[in-house]
Amino acid sequence: GDIIIGVNRQRVKNLAELRSIVDKHKGVLALNIQRGERTIYLVIR
Repeated sequence: GDIIIGVNRQRVKNLAELRSIVDKHKGVLALNIQRGERTIYLVIR
């Protein structure tokens, strides 16, 4: 499956870090996602 490795250009190592960043940045988020051997960016609102 997909693994979120960063949010808004900040690396995340675990779910707690991800939640902390998401809680602080309401609105648009840029996710850096590892999908198999590829890395993709996904912008969500």
